[in-house]
Amino acid sequence: NDSKYLLLEMPMNYMPEYLDQIFYDLSVLGYKPVIAHPERNEEVIKNPDILYKWVKDGIIFQLNAGSLFGVYGNEVKRTALELVDNYLVQVIASDCHGTSKVGLEWLARSKRKLEEICGSYNVQFFTNAEYIINDEEIIYEEPTHFKSKSFWDMFNKLNFLKNGGNEQ
Repeated sequence: NDSKYLLLEMPMNYMPEYLDQIFYDLSVLGYKPVIAHPERNEEVIKNPDILYKWVKDGIIFQLNAGSLFGVYGNEVKRTALELVDNYLVQVIASDCHGTSKVGLEWLARSKRKLEEICGSYNVQFFTNAEYIINDEEIIYEEPTHFKSKSFWDMFNKLNFLKNGGNEQ
């Protein structure tokens, strides 16, 4: 759309090792990557904090509206809520790949849900989408580090790290 923003989709089951290089190369070319639905990526589900450095570096992450309601499963829903809680996503979208009544309904529902979760901060998700369309600078909240809330989350994270970040 003749803008500096470029929508990218990561594989669902891993984060490419060369992602930092892609982000750097795109920035040198004048583009700002917008990463679609990080909450659905298996590595982000295991460790939402992996997005922290990229958000600090100005990478934009776009949440799927349906993720807030469990459309893609409970793990994705939990991860979506954690990303919102920690300011690790900046934009929300329908993921409908077009204009559909269903997509618009999810966006309307997500607006109410985000208002419940984060009060007036929810406006930023929709304002940022408009800024991207108009090729303007988006608003970032200062991200916070994700902290696991359960013993099993910490156990699984330790096991994941012990195995070099690989599944067994």
